[in-house]
Amino acid sequence: MPIKPLSCLTHPTECPTSWVCEEEEEKERRKEEEEEEEEEEEEEEEEEEEEEEEEEEEEEEKEEEEEEEEEEEEETTTPGIIYIPFRGKHVG
Repeated sequence: MPIKPLSCLTHPTECPTSWVCEEEEEKERRKEEEEEEEEEEEEEEEEEEEEEEEEEEEEEEKEEEEEEEEEEEEETTTPGIIYIPFRGKHVG
């Protein structure tokens, strides 16, 4: 792009039309780039939200499984008797 004289900046009507068109095209390009960046940011935010939701669902499933296991353990034990898992060697 050629160097513009000061008069072109202060009085755009005196400027050759090709320069004006180039300026407008540059402005449009910048707007499009900004819009694309905004769209990319929105997509990234949506992806992050989806990942967070998936993590929360996984945590809830794990908690539910743990609760079910605890309930099963309670059902298999006799009330009043403390079960101590054997961690030694059998002698005999």
